[in-house]
Amino acid sequence: MAQERDNALEHLHPLFREKVKALLEKLAAEGLPFLVFEGFRSPQRQRRLYAQGRTTPGRIVTKARPWLSNHQYGVAADFVLFEHNAWSWDDSGAKGKWWDRLHELGREVGLEPLSWEKPHLQLQGLQVGVLHAGQYPSGGDETWSGNLAAAIDNWSGEPEAPPVPGEAPERPGLSEVRVAQALQLGAKGSEVLELQKRLKDLRFDPGRLDGVFDSGTEAAVVAFQKSEDLLADGIVGPKTLAALELAETEEAAGETLLLQVGASGPHVEALQKQLAALGFDPGPLDGVFGEKTERAVLAFQESRELDADGIAGPQTMAALSLQAPPIQPAKALGLAPDVTVDLVAEMFPDAPINNIKRYLPYVLKALKDAGLEDKKMVLMALSTIRAETAGFEPISEYKSKYNTSPAGHPYDLYDFRRDLGNQGQGDGERFKGRGFIQLTGRHNYQKYSRELNLGDELVNHPDKANDPEIAARILALFLKDKERPIKEALLDGSLATARRLVNGGRHGLQAFTEAFEIGESLLA
Repeated sequence: MAQERDNALEHLHPLFREKVKALLEKLAAEGLPFLVFEGFRSPQRQRRLYAQGRTTPGRIVTKARPWLSNHQYGVAADFVLFEHNAWSWDDSGAKGKWWDRLHELGREVGLEPLSWEKPHLQLQGLQVGVLHAGQYPSGGDETWSGNLAAAIDNWSGEPEAPPVPGEAPERPGLSEVRVAQALQLGAKGSEVLELQKRLKDLRFDPGRLDGVFDSGTEAAVVAFQKSEDLLADGIVGPKTLAALELAETEEAAGETLLLQVGASGPHVEALQKQLAALGFDPGPLDGVFGEKTERAVLAFQESRELDADGIAGPQTMAALSLQAPPIQPAKALGLAPDVTVDLVAEMFPDAPINNIKRYLPYVLKALKDAGLEDKKMVLMALSTIRAETAGFEPISEYKSKYNTSPAGHPYDLYDFRRDLGNQGQGDGERFKGRGFIQLTGRHNYQKYSRELNLGDELVNHPDKANDPEIAARILALFLKDKERPIKEALLDGSLATARRLVNGGRHGLQAFTEAFEIGESLLA
């Protein structure tokens, strides 16, 4: 039974369940034949799906191990087309628009889609590490908690199951102090002092370390909550405490560079040689961390019963008898400016820190490969991302008055834009803006697809422009094409001109200018 697919809505957390029902109503109203294919997923089924394409036949379908997917907690669901009494994952032709609309409607009701897994939508603002620690959303009912408790009781294996709902032990408070109630403005004492120390260690400055929860401490808490995609209310409750502990763990691990897809250099070459010596084929020993190296790392991690994520972090490097490199992303990739996650976080105050950690290596690698290694061009690239996608991630253009007429179909204002190479109805949505730089129009999709030696892949499958590696390379190539006039504008101190060379106008200029000036001051 634990291996079977479960699409019963009653097994979902009530908060998520109501949002799923609201989404299904919206889909039905628009005649989009999506239904819930799978909601709650047992850890046994997650383990089997994770093995697929890694240690068992088939293609890789998930990145998450047991208990590390939101499905196990009833706060995620896969929506799939159901036509002619059959499930369909078809996203070709006009049906591609249906999937885009699924995501748009999901966001409207408070659900978060995954860019790499189209059917998947989950409750916004939750971290699976926090769920695994037993910090569940409030409002759970008996059906949800009973189903989750049964899954926990029936589990044996790694990783360890989370606490049973309602029986989770009281989390340790800050350091050795237990917090009996939420900390907020006006609170005093040792718990507040410990909170202030933790915030300061994570570079969220609370001001004086005096045990008084004042406006400075509140501002630091709000900034931290925003960085973790939590409700930014300035109140330190269970979710914020759990996120602080998780952030500290990541901070400790972050003292060394995580080698992953997009990284390059001598440390990657040493990793490849060690993997090859142990019988795990990483492909060419060229110092470039590509797909074959990722697969070799995954296979090695599985063989050593490590967390198999394809990323060579401190534990994996230690198991390989290698020393993890220092966390200096820009220097490790050969770039002139010392562009770190912390620096980029200052430039992107509203971006989730995990987005920066995940996507920055791709961007830096692409800039290096394009020869855009000087400070001004690196800042130009990062500031362009800030203006186009404030969350530091490749995204699709949203429907707006600039691309859709009041009575028209989505993106109809782009359909006949000859300057974009569009040829008629449907091209507007098909070739809407995507990626870090919002690549737009049939002509640009064709141009950069060929420049990337992808043939017409981006024309035939436009969504691939949101693949992080491809999106980063498009950004770098686009800026490389305009490198000389951009540099001239920057040398003249005209950020407006530099921005206009990218998007043809002043859209996003304020965000672009703010990010550039922050980055420039930090690198001075």
